[in-house]
Amino acid sequence: MSRRFLFISMVLLVMFLSGSVMAGSSNDIDKTVRKMRGEARSLANKARITESVDIYLKISDIYEKLIAEYPGNEGYEKNYKHYLNQTGQVQLKYAKKMYKAKKFDISAKYYYLAVEAFKSALKKIPNDKTFQQNIKYGLYYGGVAGFTQALENHQSAPDFSFETIGGGKINLKDLRGNPVILNFWAAWCPESRKSIITLTEIYKKYSSKGLKIICLSMDRLADWRKGGSDKKAEELTRKLPLISGWVTDELYYKYGSFNSVPTVILLDKELKIVRKIPSEDRTVEKMSFAIEKLL
Repeated sequence: MSRRFLFISMVLLVMFLSGSVMAGSSNDIDKTVRKMRGEARSLANKARITESVDIYLKISDIYEKLIAEYPGNEGYEKNYKHYLNQTGQVQLKYAKKMYKAKKFDISAKYYYLAVEAFKSALKKIPNDKTFQQNIKYGLYYGGVAGFTQALENHQSAPDFSFETIGGGKINLKDLRGNPVILNFWAAWCPESRKSIITLTEIYKKYSSKGLKIICLSMDRLADWRKGGSDKKAEELTRKLPLISGWVTDELYYKYGSFNSVPTVILLDKELKIVRKIPSEDRTVEKMSFAIEKLL
């Protein structure tokens, strides 16, 4: 950004915030905003995302002040929301670009920065559905990018804790020193119920050697629930020897926002991700082969 343009923009912004710019200068306002918007886009194209976001915030500050001076002006209100939204959108766009470039760690970072931008916007315009949807979008794809990074590089599995169906509390990090299988399932899914049977056999075979299996039901999540499935999940798992609990939205996002169940993930003794186990490998024989390498 040129020093001259920055100086002019800051002077005008100070004038807005001090209440010294009147409605009669609307043409000057539009001209300044267009210049600032153009500079923000130029910076975003050069991957100078933070600077671009800062300019969009300055533009939103201008409209926030105008709304305070001229309440009920639909144009100002529309522009205010638009530029607040842009503080997150510019980061979402960059996150998508980094994901396509397979720079998953950077992608996840900017998805989550976008989420924070939309949360800040939501504080200024409460209950706005656009910001709420964008937060969910950022969390979803931030989870995809972050978990892809961890999976492809065999990094540590995201830590979490949860209340078990039996009433206890489990923290993943407390299981360090043991190989662990995480099974994300849903009671209404036939393949999920089949996975419970297979994993019970696996557990009986290797529990004495330290294997831990955690079955995490998706049945209480709004997007996965079916009528009565949470009760069925509890009935199916309460008498099993497997540790069982409920998936939260946060945990779902942490583990890649997967779109099918069962999703079975194998961790080594250091709780690093070994692999996701595909359906064709979810047999006692094939899983035993993979587990024995970790014991």
